[in-house]
Amino acid sequence: MALITTHIRFALDLADRFAISDMDAYISGTVYPDSRWISGIDRELTHHERFRSPDFPTSDFTRGWQIHCVCDEIQNQLFAAQFPEQIPSSPEQRWVELSVAKLVQDMNDLQQFDLRAGLSHLDHVVNPNGEDIMLVQSFYRIIRQAYHHHGVPTPQAYKQLWLDVGLSEALANQIIRDLKTQLQNLPWVTSVHSTYDKMIAIAGNQTL
Repeated sequence: MALITTHIRFALDLADRFAISDMDAYISGTVYPDSRWISGIDRELTHHERFRSPDFPTSDFTRGWQIHCVCDEIQNQLFAAQFPEQIPSSPEQRWVELSVAKLVQDMNDLQQFDLRAGLSHLDHVVNPNGEDIMLVQSFYRIIRQAYHHHGVPTPQAYKQLWLDVGLSEALANQIIRDLKTQLQNLPWVTSVHSTYDKMIAIAGNQTL
């Protein structure tokens, strides 16, 4: 999954393509799918390919949900091409590698727009899969807490975000260790930073 800053930036940049009348519902929809980290519902209920279909959106909320899934799919394709596995690795190690790339993109995206304005829309909370709405609300609260300061969160703050959504401390520590290493690799960082504009260009050529 892309991290929340990337999701909200992507949704805002595409909003003019649609007749969005309720921005609260739209941004809530683009954050909602990852609430499964807290609610525990199956990923198929939030990220299945059917949610990318042009026929899926019937409201501003479901439009945001669709855009979340489009964002994830495009980012995954680009990262797979830009950062292929150099040596065979375990699925867990590959997940960590891609999570570090997503984190670096999130850090860069934070410097491109006012995320706090986007977070202001997260008072709109619904539970379209019948999950405990208090758990969805808890996820939104965790997101707001993680990003409420000015500027980019520290690595420790990102670690706390991972822990708060249920990642093990061992994996969270590995992500942060690898992050600190990869930030010294300037060509790699530049490649990550170039991803967002490619994502927007690809989405611009899709029927949504």
